[in-house]
Amino acid sequence: MNKEKLALAHPVYFAACTRDYVCLAEPSAKIVQNFCPRATVEMFDTGHWVQLEAPDKLNRSLLAWLEKAVGK
Repeated sequence: MNKEKLALAHPVYFAACTRDYVCLAEPSAKIVQNFCPRATVEMFDTGHWVQLEAPDKLNRSLLAWLEKAVGK
């Protein structure tokens, strides 16, 4: 497999959840970073449903990322 052909050139945001026991945070983050050179990975101390468990933290993080990635 040619990694360069599969790589995404645009900014990518990935919310990794440290208490998600299906989509494991560390291996998933490494995969995202491997194929997305412009990836931002944020770790959250939640289970799989970060948007339900920590909505304010997730929204603040997403807003900061958007402002940085695409400007105001």
